[in-house]
Amino acid sequence: MKELLKKLVIITMLLALAASVASCGKTDDKDGATSSDKNMMPDFEAEDFNGNKISNKMFKKNSVTVMSFWFNGCSACIGEMQDLEQLNNELKAKGGAVVGVSVEGSDDNEFKEAKAIMEKKKATFTNIRITSGQAMADYINEIYAFPTTVFVNREGRIIGEPLTGTIDRYKNEIQKRIDETVKNDAGK
Repeated sequence: MKELLKKLVIITMLLALAASVASCGKTDDKDGATSSDKNMMPDFEAEDFNGNKISNKMFKKNSVTVMSFWFNGCSACIGEMQDLEQLNNELKAKGGAVVGVSVEGSDDNEFKEAKAIMEKKKATFTNIRITSGQAMADYINEIYAFPTTVFVNREGRIIGEPLTGTIDRYKNEIQKRIDETVKNDAGK
């Protein structure tokens, strides 16, 4: 009986692996986007915490945008707000910006709570809540740890892999990505 159970588990795992390999490079998008588009930040529409409408066109304004995905119940997310504020002030001089993304901001009560957190932490960098864009909702749903930090260049291209955990753990990596992205932007 144990031998049969082992074989069933192995067969199930092999089938799952085969299905995942077979789906690589395929798309569910109607516009024919391929998996290579995963290097681009998905289209979205958002509202900042002051009520202004924002979209992924915001990237064009910055040589580099550092996006921090967070939620209200994440103590590490809230704890790094002042570090993000400092990073935002440093980025301004380089033509960049930090943008926080409140991942639970679709609910009005959670949105009010997120705004209160930002005020309490005296964090003034732009924070948004996504209001539409299924591809961005799907992107957020694939984030497995918070906070998650993503670097985006002027064209909306994601630079490197997302960083999970607080930014103080990655100071050298963050500075390297920012400097390289700004340098590449200046060369265009």
